Amino acid sequence: MGGVVSDRLTGAASPALRVDYGMIAPRVRVLFGASYFKGNFDASEIARFAQRLRSLVSDPTNDFTINVGQISWSDLETDLDLQYLFPNGPMETYVGLGLGVHVRNGNGTAINGTFVEDALDTIVAGLNLSAGAMVPVTPALAFTADLRGSLTSELRSASARAGLMLRFPHRGPPCARASKPCVASPKSKLVSASDVSPATSEFSGATSDASLSANPASIMARASLIMRWNPSRADSARDESSFS
Repeated sequence: MGGVVSDRLTGAASPALRVDYGMIAPRVRVLFGASYFKGNFDASEIARFAQRLRSLVSDPTNDFTINVGQISWSDLETDLDLQYLFPNGPMETYVGLGLGVHVRNGNGTAINGTFVEDALDTIVAGLNLSAGAMVPVTPALAFTADLRGSLTSELRSASARAGLMLRFPHRGPPCARASKPCVASPKSKLVSASDVSPATSEFSGATSDASLSANPASIMARASLIMRWNPSRADSARDESSFS
C-alpha cells in the first residue's frame, strides 16, 4: 500500500500486488505486478479547461460563470519488471526496469457522455523504473519498501509503497536453484555431482575417469558397487577357506 503523485493529478492512495516469478539469471529476477489509483485533475488543469470553455462563449455582458467541477482519472496498471539484486547481509536491495500497460478511465459531471470522456478512456503502454529493499522478518515473511516511476505519453507519475511479502515453501529439489547439477544417491538424498570424488572402478577396470564424469549417475552406482564388492577381498577369503 502506498501513494501516487503525478504531473496532472492530485495525490492519491494506491494499492499494489507483486508476484515474484523467480531468478532467470545471476542476481536478476522477474516480477509481475498490478496497481490501481484514482486521482482528480489538479486546480491548474481544471482552470485551463474552464478558460478554454469561456473562450467559446459569446456574451456581451460577460456575466456568465462556468463550473466544471471535479474531473477524475483512474489508472489500472499491469506490469512486468526485471530487477537486479544487491545482497547486503539479511537485507536485499534492488533496481528495476520494466514495461506496463495502463487502462485509464475519465469521469466527471461536465464530461460524462462527451468526446472528452472518450479521450480520457485510453489504453497506453508505459516505461517503469523502480528501486527498493526487502528485509526478512521471519523465514516466510519479509518487509518491502519500493519507489517507482512510470512514464507514459499522457501522464508521468511516481509512487512510494511499503508492504509485506509472503514466501511459500519451495517444493522442488533442494538444489534446484544451484549452479551445479544434482544426482540422487542410493538413499534418495540429493547431492551435488561435484561433491562425488572421482574414482576408478576396481570392479570394472575398463571404465575411465572421463566416462564417469560424463555420467554422474553412474558414479554413484559404481561407487556403491565398489563399497559392496571388492574382488581382492573375496579372493582372499576363498584362499583362507581353502587353506583351512
